[in-house]
Amino acid sequence: MKKAAATVLAVSFLFTASLPLAGKSVSAAQAVVENSWKTAKITDVIDRNNYILEDGSLWTTSVDGPVLEHLNLVGITAGEGSSHYGWTGEGQSLSWSTVTGGAVMPAQSAGISEISGEGLVIKKDGSVLIGGKTVEGLSNVVDGDKLEEQFSVITNSGDVWYSSGYNGSKPRMVGHVDHAVELRMSTAYAAVLQKSGRVIMLDLLTDEDPVEVGQDINTIVWKKGTHVLYAVHQDGSVWTYDRMAGYKPVQLSGISDAVKLVNSPDELFVQLRDGSWTGYQNGKSTPLNVPVLNSVSLMSSAANAAVGDTIHLQVQETYSNGYRLVRDSEAGEIIVDQTEVAELQEPGTLKVRGIGNTAVNLQTGGLASSVTLSVTTVQPLTGAAMLKGKAYLPLQPVFKSLGGTVTVAGQQFTIKLGKDTIVLKKGSAEALLNGKPVTMKGTLQTAGGQAVFPGSLISDLKKGTLQWDTKLQQAILNIGGSKLIIESPATVKIKKSIELGNLVNLIGKSYWVNNYYNAGERFEKVTIQDIEVSYDAIGVSSFSVVFRNPGGKIYKTPSQIGASRIPDMLSDSDQFLTYNPYQKYNWSTAAWNSIKNNEVDFGMNTTQAEFAWGRPTSISKESGVEVWVYGDKSFYFKALVFEGGKVTEILL
Repeated sequence: MKKAAATVLAVSFLFTASLPLAGKSVSAAQAVVENSWKTAKITDVIDRNNYILEDGSLWTTSVDGPVLEHLNLVGITAGEGSSHYGWTGEGQSLSWSTVTGGAVMPAQSAGISEISGEGLVIKKDGSVLIGGKTVEGLSNVVDGDKLEEQFSVITNSGDVWYSSGYNGSKPRMVGHVDHAVELRMSTAYAAVLQKSGRVIMLDLLTDEDPVEVGQDINTIVWKKGTHVLYAVHQDGSVWTYDRMAGYKPVQLSGISDAVKLVNSPDELFVQLRDGSWTGYQNGKSTPLNVPVLNSVSLMSSAANAAVGDTIHLQVQETYSNGYRLVRDSEAGEIIVDQTEVAELQEPGTLKVRGIGNTAVNLQTGGLASSVTLSVTTVQPLTGAAMLKGKAYLPLQPVFKSLGGTVTVAGQQFTIKLGKDTIVLKKGSAEALLNGKPVTMKGTLQTAGGQAVFPGSLISDLKKGTLQWDTKLQQAILNIGGSKLIIESPATVKIKKSIELGNLVNLIGKSYWVNNYYNAGERFEKVTIQDIEVSYDAIGVSSFSVVFRNPGGKIYKTPSQIGASRIPDMLSDSDQFLTYNPYQKYNWSTAAWNSIKNNEVDFGMNTTQAEFAWGRPTSISKESGVEVWVYGDKSFYFKALVFEGGKVTEILL
């Protein structure tokens, strides 16, 4: 049922014009949702788009198309314009709009016997409601009718009351008919059916004497906007009584076994004794049938999945009136072709077991539909090997990725793969497929610490095809359109080499940290353990160098850098050294401590001074004196003076 706020407000407004209180949306808890409507008969009609079934369901329409509501209705009646009304067996009233769709149940809607005409509410206590208010002066009402603003009712004693409905006019009694069972009103007349089967015509606007019409009549209805009364006779025939022709009876041809009439703007609807309905227009009858199922469509929550995913299935039913019903699939409707790819856990759920493609089939009510589920993986397996010119694959990882199970008993491996059972033995080239021998192109053996089998067996079992990628030294299994990659031990190194290019030659090389502050202590040895690659949104690569010191501590360059900057960084002696400085320079501990603290001491040589302060901005020499200047006098300035290659002056 639709619960959109706009829908509820629109329908509520229409409803309060004729029924008790402001509306509220009928909740799912109030609606009895079941499938009984599919075999139920029509019990009451407004037109071809609005009718109820014997299980209380309502067929209606909206701007979005046909709508089915499960409401426990026992009767309906046409309102003004696009609004219509109904009531339940529990005495609750509802309204709906054929524009917005969705039914509305008024708050405190209870005790209603029926709703007649364009919104005349008759309660079980005999009172009458119009426009949501009780009509004063009326009681013990048993039937009535409403047309636009005017209405007419009859009481259990036979009194007939009428009101124009304008300017707060009060009802007035216009006649009396004994043993009345039904009242129907036109613009100026009330037709009252008696138990005897005769109809009394009352003029509602003048003092014209009542007129007795027909006999053996069971039910009546006015043709809207005319002075023509339709009547069902006890023998099931249908007759008209036209005031303009002096109520002369005229039988409608082609109708028999009628029990009930409903007049709509386009057709006269007739219910027959067998419960069926037909629409009568210009001498032609057209059956009114409950929509039948035309087609079904199986819908999957995903067409592509990964191993371990849960897939939800639903069924869309399309009916002859264009109505679409989406429901969960039911037990016995779903069949999975390749159960090793996906397994039905419950009627509406698939559990993905292995890679590959499988058809998922729906069969219901003589109709069928199917979807294809494709299962892939981006995570490669490891353990492929090329042995004596033949590609071998790791047994357990491969068959488990295909959705199978592997049981090991000594040297024997039993594989359950869908409907097949495969048995392999170590050292043997013979496999058993469902008890029948299959000769493999090699034996089951051990490689890299695990059992491997000739990859060609996959083709022999008709489960897929195998190809060997000589460039990357890896196997590629094609399983029903899905790919499974199994790498060899060499694959990772080959891929790394391709990805890094010449940078791969740097992995394993050692350096000593100088003034690069994000790779450990100064003058500590570090080794390049790895160079990591990442890609931005447009595929541009950048790199991060991973260093490891002798104690195993890991350092990474803090920002991702371009490939060309890595060799520049490592070859810059101000950042890294390619030698062990402690071995190259046999200096005192005091000298090394000063250098690490970036301090220059008197007597230091030029190499020590450069380690301590770095390269100077400028160097000048004169008469055996060398001056190193750092910065300039306008911003930052310090200097060192060397004589005989030793620091003699420090200017700060």
